[in-house]
Amino acid sequence: MTTTALARVAVICSRQGMTPVSDLQQLVASTLARAPDWLKQGLVSKEEKQRREAEESLAAMIATALASSNAN
Repeated sequence: MTTTALARVAVICSRQGMTPVSDLQQLVASTLARAPDWLKQGLVSKEEKQRREAEESLAAMIATALASSNAN
């Protein structure tokens, strides 16, 4: 994402009372860092089914992290 696009997203987040973009980036990065090895390997798999399952698992992990950060 370009700097200009990030700036636009930051303005929208601020107006809507949402979590700042830098916080979202930190949340996603920390979620990925905590992801198990099987998930990380699945993300780069050549097998579509394995890759899709890993993507869905990561999306669920990120959604859970977002929900818990918004609850605070």
